[in-house]
Amino acid sequence: MRYQERIYIQNDNGCVKNKDHINFNISSDICIFTSPIFDMGGASKIASPIYVSDDLVHIIGSATTLDLTFNFTNNMEAFDDMEATFIYKIYKYNNATNIFATPPVYTSSAIEYDTFSATSAFTNSLSVATLGLDGEFLVKGSYEFNSCTDLLGKLGDRSNSSSVITGDEYGLYDSNFDYYFFAMNKADTPIFNLSETETASLGSLTVESYILSGETEIEVSNTWLGNIIVALNGLTLSYDDDYTTLDKTIYLNGATVNGDILTVAYVNSGNPNGLTMETIIATSGITSGATDGEGSEVIYYNTGTTKYEIYTLTVPYEFNDVIVTLNGVTLANGLDYYQSETNLKRIILAGVVYAAGDLGDDGALADIITITYNTSSSYVGTIQVAQFDLNWTIATPPVSTNGIFTTYVAEDELFSTVIYSAQTAYVLGGVSYTSNVDLTSYTGSTAYYKVTNRKNYVLLTGDLISSFVNSEIIPININI
Repeated sequence: MRYQERIYIQNDNGCVKNKDHINFNISSDICIFTSPIFDMGGASKIASPIYVSDDLVHIIGSATTLDLTFNFTNNMEAFDDMEATFIYKIYKYNNATNIFATPPVYTSSAIEYDTFSATSAFTNSLSVATLGLDGEFLVKGSYEFNSCTDLLGKLGDRSNSSSVITGDEYGLYDSNFDYYFFAMNKADTPIFNLSETETASLGSLTVESYILSGETEIEVSNTWLGNIIVALNGLTLSYDDDYTTLDKTIYLNGATVNGDILTVAYVNSGNPNGLTMETIIATSGITSGATDGEGSEVIYYNTGTTKYEIYTLTVPYEFNDVIVTLNGVTLANGLDYYQSETNLKRIILAGVVYAAGDLGDDGALADIITITYNTSSSYVGTIQVAQFDLNWTIATPPVSTNGIFTTYVAEDELFSTVIYSAQTAYVLGGVSYTSNVDLTSYTGSTAYYKVTNRKNYVLLTGDLISSFVNSEIIPININI
């Protein structure tokens, strides 16, 4: 039997079986990064109920950007001590999978603390085109910072707290750190046009002249669409005040004499824009104020420009001129008046408009103005049918079928007495829509119509956000 040497721990480094092992130096230099804490403007935590007025809801109209504000409140020393920079990413909610999906739709650049440290806050303006509206979005912030162990510090290593993307709700959402917002394009205003294909044609423009011998009832050759223009001896007459119409007949309110010349212009066929003429009588004091302060007034004195303005009831067809007469005399376009570029309904006059009593005549005299123009809708002014198709377009095609158009026809401009209504559903990607109006059971002669657009979005919380807008209101006279 062989002798077995006893095993001893021979020294501080000694080990069993008389072998020396060097103890590894376990450093206590452990790097712990304490993240700065922030809250947000333009975003919040996911909680119900959510209202349209809440800070985290963004209904986008003409704006091309959306503002998010980051306000840092605690642990800011990490920015200086570890040369930290802030990065945030935005993830869009996927309605099919019910999670915030990767990859992010937006990743910020590294934001240096010295760019916002004066107030401990900064605001970024995001392009809404980058986000891809409509949708719900998650904001996850992270930090890149210097590694603080001796070895990694000497190597210049930097760590990133976003290397692990986690969440306990909706795939990625961590309610302790993350923020949430909703953004959608607002409901577009329905714009009336001629047809679903937007074909602009003006039918047959007819001008007829008659030498009178005392007549006050004149029958023209054809029925007309829209309104007519009537002039007596070169002076344009005002509808209702100077004449009325029924079918193809014009009824003059005053007497004529032998040799008077009556000229009538109208559209009598095709699928025309609604040629319309409106009469404005300055029967009382004229309202004045700053630009865009006219409200429902059709005559207005702009104190900022020191100009008189008149307003059409509907929007004139774009790139078409308007005809303006003052007391029967046709004014010069570009000299006596011009049309505003920012508001097509605004006509700016170069001269003065006198209201009743302004000339010390005990209210006997008042300027009479007529405005004649093409409208975007085929059916405006006097119409000869009880059933017709309304056509309109919207600027932004729907990305989902989450809205509805409603056509209303009413006896009054306030739509307190609705005589007809119909609904038209959104079409995915569709910008042109139509609705048939049936007024065969209506016995009145005056009506107004409009189309409303209501756009709805059901959030992941179950809350409903809606955007609502009206088209312009179109007055019609039914002559059948």
